[in-house]
Amino acid sequence: MASERRNMPYENKKQETAEIENLAPSELKKLRNKQRKAQRKAEILQAEATAAAEKRELHNKSRQSTNDPETDSLPLDELVPDKLAKVPDPLEQAIKFLQPLQRLCSDKIETHILAYDIYSRKGARMMYMLDKSKQQEAISLVVSLRPSMEGLTIPLCAEGVRASSPRPDWNELEYEVTSL
Repeated sequence: MASERRNMPYENKKQETAEIENLAPSELKKLRNKQRKAQRKAEILQAEATAAAEKRELHNKSRQSTNDPETDSLPLDELVPDKLAKVPDPLEQAIKFLQPLQRLCSDKIETHILAYDIYSRKGARMMYMLDKSKQQEAISLVVSLRPSMEGLTIPLCAEGVRASSPRPDWNELEYEVTSL
């Protein structure tokens, strides 16, 4: 029968389509499932063959590159960790990280103290160091926690909060912020 297909492929196709049309629905479903399964298997075999070819090609390239005296590698001075860790504008980078933090954690005093530290190191004016709406809240929060800081400015309040204890009671601070 295989030799007949090779000799007269067009006539055999007509015969196969006629046979398929005469099949019962369950037999037709089985036939289609077999065809799909065969197609998937062929795709998997083809993918494996291409992966193996790529692997052989990569292996051949790596073998050739080890034989070549010229390799595409970075100079050693570019791989110095200290040089890679330093950025040309650290305060600008800190502000980039601070802005989303201010939006997401605006009710935490640590955020405002951090903002003050960064902006004061940058040499910004006092009104930019904290949002106007949050300046009085920050001062009143610090004063409510430590009455001895009454009348202090924001920089002194920030120093007082940092210096008062090695680890401030953050639960108390959060409670006060949420109550505002």
